[in-house]
Amino acid sequence: MRIVEWNEYDGMIKKLGKKLKFSKEKFKNVYGVPRGGLVVAVGISHILNIPMIMNISDVTKDTLIVDDISDSGGTLKKFNKHRSIVGTLFIDQDTEYIPDFWVELNVGKEWIKFPYETGEEDTVSQVVE
Repeated sequence: MRIVEWNEYDGMIKKLGKKLKFSKEKFKNVYGVPRGGLVVAVGISHILNIPMIMNISDVTKDTLIVDDISDSGGTLKKFNKHRSIVGTLFIDQDTEYIPDFWVELNVGKEWIKFPYETGEEDTVSQVVE
């Protein structure tokens, strides 16, 4: 398991933000794919100074779609119909969807635990105690 701590995560958000900022693309807003993409969207919204939208029905071709990882790619493929630009922090080596912008390749399908995630074995009652 690869554990990503907050300082590394923040650095990855900044790297993605820099790639997006210096690209030729112009974005009207940013949409974070629930759940992991929501945290990415907040950071990118601040870096690019664009609003974050929460409703998928508001996504247009001018919306930047972000997620923490393109694992299988199934979720991100759904945004092809909008022809939106997609950015992620990680892409899996076997993903079926390569985002337009990404920060790091996940080789070997190693499970990535992000700093905002609890352990898989945690229940809601354990987390709130």
